[in-house]
Amino acid sequence: EGIGYRIGLRAFGIGNLFLVANPLSHLLVRALDELVEKTQCTAYFAILEKDEIIILNYREGTLPIRFIWQVGDRLPVHTTALGKAMLAHMSPQEIDRHLGKGKTLRGLTEKSIRTREELDDDIEKTRERGWGLARQESHAGLTAVGSAILNEAGQPSEAISISCLDYQPNLKRLQQYASVVQAVAYDVSRKIAEYGNYGSNISHESWATPTQRA
Repeated sequence: EGIGYRIGLRAFGIGNLFLVANPLSHLLVRALDELVEKTQCTAYFAILEKDEIIILNYREGTLPIRFIWQVGDRLPVHTTALGKAMLAHMSPQEIDRHLGKGKTLRGLTEKSIRTREELDDDIEKTRERGWGLARQESHAGLTAVGSAILNEAGQPSEAISISCLDYQPNLKRLQQYASVVQAVAYDVSRKIAEYGNYGSNISHESWATPTQRA
């Protein structure tokens, strides 16, 4: 059986607090619009919390058949292109802090990576490619490519991705998508850096609940 997710009030609040408190959120919204315009795929923006990514915003694609994760949805980091793209910019010690050192990982589909050994191999491939790839690892039939957004210290603060139902599988098309996602992520990273070390605060202050901030 598949694992279902639905948005809760706290998750909804997280997304809204981010958009309200984030003075550069307009850059990310424009980035999602640009991804949809150039690929027709559904575009996502997410952050990383512990061993999950949290969807904070998305733009629905224009392809005739599409699947959409909602704002506030949480997914195991290793099942997503968003998460893999961020993990690829981390040291083994940082990855351990997010996932622990256990050998078994929680999956969502039969295609999900289940062990740290498999994930470490996948992360190395992600580093070599320069972009994250998830084929039917979070939902059957769904393929995604993603790229991390880096702060001025070169650390992954967020990630963007596009997803589509890649049938029949077409590697050349995915590579074209990846080039677009990488270019947009690089542009956002550059603009954020121009505003100072903004990105490093996103995962802590700008989307925390009022209680957490107190």
